[in-house]
Amino acid sequence: MPGRSQSLDLEVGEKAYIDLGEVNIGVGDTWGAAGDFDQEVVSTDVDHQNCGDAPGSPCTGPNSFVVEGLSPGSTTVNLQYCFRSEIELGCPGGVEPDAKTREPIVLEVTVH
Repeated sequence: MPGRSQSLDLEVGEKAYIDLGEVNIGVGDTWGAAGDFDQEVVSTDVDHQNCGDAPGSPCTGPNSFVVEGLSPGSTTVNLQYCFRSEIELGCPGGVEPDAKTREPIVLEVTVH
C-alpha cells in the first residue's frame, strides 16, 4: 500500500479503490473508516472478494477500501486497520499480534 497519506480527486459518482491485500476477517483483521468525515461528500465501504468457506479462511482478494464521491467538497478520511477490535482511531482495546504500530492512512479527498 503506498504511503501513509494520499490525495484523492474524484468526480461525483466516481469510486476509488484502495488495495488492502490479503485480509483474514475470520481471525479478526478489520479495515474501515475511523473518526469523523463528511458523509455528505463521500461514502466508504470495504469490499472483500474470494473468501474461503472454512472458519478463519482468508479473503485472498481483491480486498479494497472503497471511497465514492457523493457531492462536491473536501473531507479527510482515516483508513484504519484494527485486529480483533472495533474500528476506532488507534484501535484502543485492540490486540496487535505482531506488535507493529498501525497508524491510519490519511486520505485527503476532494470531490468535483
